[in-house]
Amino acid sequence: MRTRSRLDLIAFLAILTMGTLMTALGVSASSLATIFLALSGLYGAWTGTRHKPEQPHDTDKPTSKPPA
Repeated sequence: MRTRSRLDLIAFLAILTMGTLMTALGVSASSLATIFLALSGLYGAWTGTRHKPEQPHDTDKPTSKPPA
């Protein structure tokens, strides 16, 4: 399993567990919606700012012509 998909799974399970626990403790639905909206925004900002390795461009390759 790739690291990114593993991280997504961990985040999903943590949010699901926290939601179940907070519902069992009697937190109102509107408060849960606000909390999870904020958490999803933070998670999106965190995963969106990671540095991805750059792929080499086709123009970086040396051009050589075959002999005529």
